[in-house]
Amino acid sequence: MKKILFVLLVLTIFLVACSSEVPKEKQCKVDVDCVPNKCCGATDGVNVDSGPDCEGILCAAVCNPDTIDCGNGQIKCVDNACTAVFNA
Repeated sequence: MKKILFVLLVLTIFLVACSSEVPKEKQCKVDVDCVPNKCCGATDGVNVDSGPDCEGILCAAVCNPDTIDCGNGQIKCVDNACTAVFNA
């Protein structure tokens, strides 16, 4: 009986781990698949198909903390998810 419970527990953990899929708007394979989530003051990344249209947008020359502004970070593909990677 203990063996069956153990197998069920391991199977449940495996299924839960496999079901934590990356949302469609954040899916990527390489860095060039990703863009900032906002035209100005981006705090995260999304894939190019879900990214904003920044044509004609002019951002203020402000270096906001916790954004990728002014070289504070970059948008990268990490574990198949577009995400902001901030400089240390």
